Amino acid sequence: MNTTDRAARSFNAAAAALEAGFSSKAAVKTAIEDATRAYEYGFKGVVHTALLAVAREDRSVNWDELYWGVPDLHVWKPKHVALFAEFADAVAYAQTCADLRAAIKAAPITPKAPKSDRVEAVVSQVRDLIELRKEQYGRALHLHEIFGRLPVTASWHWVVNEHGTEFTRVFFYLAGRLTPLNIILAALDATEEK
Repeated sequence: MNTTDRAARSFNAAAAALEAGFSSKAAVKTAIEDATRAYEYGFKGVVHTALLAVAREDRSVNWDELYWGVPDLHVWKPKHVALFAEFADAVAYAQTCADLRAAIKAAPITPKAPKSDRVEAVVSQVRDLIELRKEQYGRALHLHEIFGRLPVTASWHWVVNEHGTEFTRVFFYLAGRLTPLNIILAALDATEEK
């Protein structure tokens, strides 16, 4: 891919970002980087390549000033238009990049709208319904296959701790009374030995 294509791709990315609007400072920064990259390829690269193509003996008095005087995009000023007048097309492109950068910097940052209360309410109702169904199923679950003839049942529910970690918490009941699993397993071992 040549420098013209790279410049166009970067410029188009910055322009598209400006048109879409910005929801964060990071998005603005990325668009400014794209505009700067377009300038680097479309102006700085063009000027340097043209100046380096001039043989040493044919270089003008102001060759060093031109070569070393190519400014970065954020310091582009109207005085540079006159300084680089012999590169009219590149100067016009540099001015376009400077205008784009200025527009990006001036663009408002509009954070994404939070979910509406109605959306949150519906999501909450669906979540509650799912939890109710899981809880009812968990309470009805009879663990005869696992614990043999011991009258063990279990209920479970989803837990989200203060760190946002989700896990399942299970309560075991022996003959309808909340009982630690270790005690139930000890009782199961004792009945299996008999």
